Amino acid sequence: MKNYVAIGILGIAAILSSCTRYYYMPATHSVPLFTRQGDLKLSAGAGCGESTYSFDMQGAYSILDHFSVSVGCMGIGSQEEKLFNEPDGLSFDAAAGLYLPLSKGIVFETYGGIGGYNQHNQSGGSNNAYPSDVTAMRLFLQPDVGYVSRKFEIAFSSRITKLNFTKVKQDLVAGTNDYIRLTQISRDKMYTLVEPAITVRFGGEDLKFQVQLIKPFPEEFKGERLFDTFHVNVGFIMTFPKDYWKKVKNTGSPYETGMHQH
Repeated sequence: MKNYVAIGILGIAAILSSCTRYYYMPATHSVPLFTRQGDLKLSAGAGCGESTYSFDMQGAYSILDHFSVSVGCMGIGSQEEKLFNEPDGLSFDAAAGLYLPLSKGIVFETYGGIGGYNQHNQSGGSNNAYPSDVTAMRLFLQPDVGYVSRKFEIAFSSRITKLNFTKVKQDLVAGTNDYIRLTQISRDKMYTLVEPAITVRFGGEDLKFQVQLIKPFPEEFKGERLFDTFHVNVGFIMTFPKDYWKKVKNTGSPYETGMHQH
């Protein structure tokens, strides 16, 4: 058994130590699964793709009955550097959309949004002689459907993303794999990705741990793999009901008056 564990660890290490760079990592989906007006949900998590690490924070607010807004940002780190030692990129977005609670704990949502993406890479070992930078704007549409209960939630979402690379700058050796792929991105500029995801949450009503897996398609463009082909994120989400602060002010605790009965 120990041999199998050792082999598995070595295999994972080999995958994560891949020298291949990818020039876009899908952002964590914001899937608040609102059931009423006035609720605030905050989340944070850490994740990884095929060649990058990430840390993200998100917030969503059901500002009106059946209408909500959300914002999010994600820091990106290279697996060639110490974990989160220095950000290699930043992704951010803002979205607005509709939520519709249905019968038996089912919620349907659809959001449209806009965001930006920047990633910096260095090659050449300690000399960092071969830098590259990419910057992109993105538009997206994200429908999702989920099941909500007091201690468990699960949701399926599918984000359709339109990437527009506005800047591709490189100082790489001509003919190398990274040079060829960055040249392709610079030439084509526009890419459409479908990014389906599954999100699972468990815990208490106000604080749940969550795991999300995103699997973008297509994996290749003109025979080249340009972007991360998955994103796994692990974190938590906190819910502040609409009368949370009022209950805290009046009673010293939001749990004393049965406020969690939706």
